[in-house]
Amino acid sequence: MRISRNFGMMPIMTMSKACHLYGKSPAELVKVKEEQTEFGGYFIVNGIERCVRLLQVPRANHATSIQRSNYKNRGKLYTDLGVAIRCQRHNGDMSTITNTLHYLTTGGATLKFVARKQEFLLPLVLVMRALSGGDGSTRGHGITDEELYNRIVQGDESNTFVRARAELLLREAKQFNGMQTPEECLAFVGSRFRLMSMKANSTSDVEIGHYIINRYILIHLPSYGDKLEYTLFMLRKLYSFAAGDCGVDNADSLQNQEILLPGHLMCTFVKEKFDETLANIRLGLLKEMRMDYTKLLTSVPQVKFWTKCVDRYGMLSSGGIGKKVQHFLSTGNIISSTGLDLMQVSGYTIVAEKLNFLRFCAHFRSVHRGQFFMEMKTTAVRKLLPDQWGFLCPVHTPDGGPCGLLSHMALKCQCMAYPADAKDGEMQDLDELLISWGVTPAGTGGEGGDGRTISNFTNLPVMVNGRVVGGASVKLCKSIAFQLRSLKVQEKPTVPPTLEVAYIPPGMKGGPYPGLFLFTIAARVVRPVLQRATGRTEYIGPMEQPFMDIACLPEDIREGITTHQELDPANMLSLIASLTPFSDYNQSPRNMYQCQMGKQTMGTPCHSLPYRADNKMYKIQTPQAPLVQTAVHGEYKMDEYPNGTNAVVAVLSYTGFDMEDAMILNKSSYERGFGHASVYKTIKIRLCNKTKRVKIPPENEGDLPTFRHDPVYPHLDEDGLPRVGQWVEEGDALYCLADDDGNKGYPGKHKEKEKACVQTIRRLNTGGTSSASRGSKGTDDALSITLRFPRNPVIGDKFSSRHGQKGVLSILWPQTDMPFSESGISPDVIINPHAFPSRMTIGMLIESMAGKSGASHGMFQDATPFSFHESGDKIAVDYFGEQLQAAGYNYYGSEPLYSGVSGCLMHADLYIGVVFYQRLRHMVSDKYQVRATGTVNPLTRQPIKGRKKGGGIRLGEMERDSLLSHGTAFLLHDRLLNCSDRHIAYACRRCGDLLSPATERSTILSAGQKVSDATKHQLRVFCRNAKCCNAVRDESNDDAVQPIILPYVYRYLANELAAMNIKMKMNID
Repeated sequence: MRISRNFGMMPIMTMSKACHLYGKSPAELVKVKEEQTEFGGYFIVNGIERCVRLLQVPRANHATSIQRSNYKNRGKLYTDLGVAIRCQRHNGDMSTITNTLHYLTTGGATLKFVARKQEFLLPLVLVMRALSGGDGSTRGHGITDEELYNRIVQGDESNTFVRARAELLLREAKQFNGMQTPEECLAFVGSRFRLMSMKANSTSDVEIGHYIINRYILIHLPSYGDKLEYTLFMLRKLYSFAAGDCGVDNADSLQNQEILLPGHLMCTFVKEKFDETLANIRLGLLKEMRMDYTKLLTSVPQVKFWTKCVDRYGMLSSGGIGKKVQHFLSTGNIISSTGLDLMQVSGYTIVAEKLNFLRFCAHFRSVHRGQFFMEMKTTAVRKLLPDQWGFLCPVHTPDGGPCGLLSHMALKCQCMAYPADAKDGEMQDLDELLISWGVTPAGTGGEGGDGRTISNFTNLPVMVNGRVVGGASVKLCKSIAFQLRSLKVQEKPTVPPTLEVAYIPPGMKGGPYPGLFLFTIAARVVRPVLQRATGRTEYIGPMEQPFMDIACLPEDIREGITTHQELDPANMLSLIASLTPFSDYNQSPRNMYQCQMGKQTMGTPCHSLPYRADNKMYKIQTPQAPLVQTAVHGEYKMDEYPNGTNAVVAVLSYTGFDMEDAMILNKSSYERGFGHASVYKTIKIRLCNKTKRVKIPPENEGDLPTFRHDPVYPHLDEDGLPRVGQWVEEGDALYCLADDDGNKGYPGKHKEKEKACVQTIRRLNTGGTSSASRGSKGTDDALSITLRFPRNPVIGDKFSSRHGQKGVLSILWPQTDMPFSESGISPDVIINPHAFPSRMTIGMLIESMAGKSGASHGMFQDATPFSFHESGDKIAVDYFGEQLQAAGYNYYGSEPLYSGVSGCLMHADLYIGVVFYQRLRHMVSDKYQVRATGTVNPLTRQPIKGRKKGGGIRLGEMERDSLLSHGTAFLLHDRLLNCSDRHIAYACRRCGDLLSPATERSTILSAGQKVSDATKHQLRVFCRNAKCCNAVRDESNDDAVQPIILPYVYRYLANELAAMNIKMKMNID
């Protein structure tokens, strides 16, 4: 019997093979109203583009030595030393399990694994004996203590440290007297994990033991023999680590990390959800069996019974697995029963913002260390390490909290999405190749103890993807690494071109554990370098790079030592960092700031803006291609999405308006469109909900909607919608809907304070998916209106150059008063000379020279980093200075300027040139905040924060001290009392209590008393304290209780202290 059930719809990544845009040419993409440069890689969830964030995780199938203090919390005999390996399952489903080998004070070791978020520890000898019997398909006779001792020591009888601990390890194993054979050990393991395995009662303990080992112990190796060999390798490394022969492997180093890719995360997540669904169905069937076994037997042959069970216990009615995947993509939160061997449960997806094209691209090249490390107080995880060279950009990381945790991949760095040995036979061919070169094989897979060759302790381990192939001498390992590199660049079928050949030679005491480690698995990062011996490009990984000699520049080459050379020194930078002109002349923090400000620029986010309905988008109206640009700028066609404007910039202190990074803008340049931009906001109106349904009034229903002839809505069209191009102001009707009967209109008003223009109107039809419109095919379910807000520069708006020189617009200066040169050129922007000395942005000065010479000769200038030298025959200042001299300008770009006010010559050579300026999205129109009194917190009665809520700006201690130092005490009194939480309270003059005074209750109106008389009656205020009960506020004693003005938060504090039995007393004069 076979039934087919739908477990949900899987989201489709854009531009993937399942996407309808896959394989379309740029012209075809434009035809379907998409970007011609669309590269996909994100999901569209609820109309929002979201991408799965790349995370740094421990390298798979590689054992690392770790020292952690919390290891001691495992038990009484545990130390802080261990060897951990993150195993990736060999069947290709990308699921992982972390196994840790803990070192004990007695010299023993235990193996830890995690199952269902619980940690379990197994004695290592017990595991090795269980592995020596084969995996069921192949049988082994087990392993004796003598064989185990020989394979641990490897003939190194002079190493007393390892010998003593091997003997102690075997001596402690004597407590397992009844578990000598592999079957007995497996039965012991199975008996302890029977409940967790959820196997049937008919399953034997040995079978459950096999299940535990196959599912949780070194899952990257299918053979028990390979598992045993790798367990011995981990034990030898653990003993070497404990003896101090090898050091701690840095978990924060890229050598020991890889990238968690979206497809791999989705694969493991979906697999777990399938397992959970099948387990729920299984438990449901067992429940049905316990309830009525006889009825179950009669229902089993029926298709209806199986369909009901799958739908009921598989929770398909609530969306099934597809709904869970959609929830993961929309929130970034993982709800997992196993934890998926990850260190965080949230923050996996982010919104792919299209603020500009640079920001959009940065999302797909960003790599995060993990949300767990954001809360750590130590800074070791944030440090820039040398082995990241060429893989992670040293410049492109944000300042502040995410600094050092959120990095970006370098320009030529690639992440392997698939294993390099995708073909089945390539791994076996690589093993045979290594053995043919002289590697002593570790033995045949799964034959047991006597089938394994005991390696010489002088041999180094040779490993392929975490599997011990054998051993070889130091000289042979070095020769094999050289031969493999030669075959890599020749594209031989046996050796993949992205094979990572990490030869770690034996070095000083406390260094890395030696060996020859080969990797072809997915999720590794690789980058190209030039192999000098063959002149071809070779892809290398971060684990092998520290042990190679790679020259950055030709003058760094050392003959006989240097084997590789960088293709381009600028390859160490990310895409956005490579766009900064002359970045090698700037102070490094300025380049970091530009990487962030380049992503905050109002530029050209896309060309399909008329067809998009994003919540908010920015667009500059007068973009230009920069005159000074790097090679990457042209290679990646950044002129298709320009982000700024070339401006004539003069460096002088002309007025007081250019102090503290402020800039003066030429008013005529502003009027010609300099920096003009627009903000596009889209509002969505739902036409139906659970209670009612409204609609857009059709034009042929006569006079039913009353708004048509209402003078309040003169600019609405016949369908109740505004006309495209219509300007609306605050309070104007933006639309008007009608109910199904057409008797009532539902107007919607423009709530923004800014004037806006109606750009686009869309009538959306979702196919009748909502409850109110189901069955009404062709009806409109929603309405979206896109408004365009003109945002021309105003005082306070932020600008910046491409060198981290940011500043705000201080004033629009008339061109008649601006300084001018001998050729009649007035600058567009004036900045203060004090912007340069402390920031040391020499690259901006060179860009000014280059832009000036480029504008004079009508050509673009190359500003690729490291293309010029500080000395010799290729100096940037001389190169552009000669061009300026040829155009008739000063060699260094300075000119005499004339004052626009007096017309007199300024007696100084002032620096003036062309610099590419960016307008940032930080605008006064979005951030201005004014408040006297307004909404307050109901508990403290102090102003709330938040611009949209009508809140105020925090006046803290530093601001208070500043006002006091200026002698403005009355202003401080107004801010902190009158406009904050001014409160009139009654306090008792006798006892000084603030909480005891109370107001008496209103007396009941007597017969014949007028209401007006009762209203005029003044209620008495008295102190409830027993000693002051007679002090009533009346004609005879009106000074016992007195009203005082104080901040309400004082009363709040008095209440809080009274709750702790602490009384506050006031002395009232």
